[in-house]
Amino acid sequence: CESINLTYDEQRGEVICNDCGLVVEEKMVDTGQEMYGKSDSGEKKGRGGAPLSMQKFDKGLTTNVGEISDIYKLEESRDGAILFACTLAVYKPGEIELPTFTFVATDTAGISEEFSGDGIRATIQSVLPADTTGLEIADIREPHRLTGPIWPYFIIPLALALLIYGMILLRRRLGGRTELPMAPPRPPWEIAFERLDSLRGGRHLEFGRFKLYYFELSMIVRGYIEGRYDFPAVESTTYEIENEDGLEEVSNNLYERLFEFFYRADMAKFAKVVPTPAEAESDLSFAYEFVRETIPVIEEPTSKKPEFAEMVG
Repeated sequence: CESINLTYDEQRGEVICNDCGLVVEEKMVDTGQEMYGKSDSGEKKGRGGAPLSMQKFDKGLTTNVGEISDIYKLEESRDGAILFACTLAVYKPGEIELPTFTFVATDTAGISEEFSGDGIRATIQSVLPADTTGLEIADIREPHRLTGPIWPYFIIPLALALLIYGMILLRRRLGGRTELPMAPPRPPWEIAFERLDSLRGGRHLEFGRFKLYYFELSMIVRGYIEGRYDFPAVESTTYEIENEDGLEEVSNNLYERLFEFFYRADMAKFAKVVPTPAEAESDLSFAYEFVRETIPVIEEPTSKKPEFAEMVG
């Protein structure tokens, strides 16, 4: 759709068009710095896991499921044993086997010892509380069976559908349609100037998003070339545009600078070359210049002067 209303999804590494939903680019590599700690929502932001430690039996490669707070510690017993308790939620009656919990104790010397208990099988007689006063408990009703003939259940909806369809046809015939004149298409240079102004007012360069900046800038120039010279420049590669005959009327100097800009943009988009802010501003100024220099000159029709013989006659 040639829109430059794009969104960069950092988690998926995708550039998405907000107008039509097209995924313009995917699997982009995030070259930003690692983030550690936790966000405001409590989610971990670090890409890497914890560092390896020789003090752990598996060097810290174990994946923990859940949080330690799911198992809470009780008071120590008189004989020095440490008791732990875990709350499990049960949703249906019947037999249930409680899992075996394993604990690893590490002393100050770094020696680890593993402790585990036996699993327990229990029978859940009911999942209702002991006091059911005030609870609204209702049995599941049996399926309702239709009585009498079933044809009215089909005839009545069909008749309503035919009635609505007839009213729609009658309204179209009586009301008629008034087609509004379509607005003439906007010149491609007007669209290009508008998008260049929008890009200049953005903050890609301020936040160092050079790849997205050059992607939008090259799309603006390609979209202008497609509308101005009538060939699919948006879907073409730089090599294909360079071998296209539609740019013959462009001056040699402007033509060479155009493809210098395209190759510089390709390096920023695909080869991870980071230009300087001055180079980025210079390329934006060239885009303005290219559009301005290639606007067609529309000659106004001049009135034909009468011939001398016609004036005498």
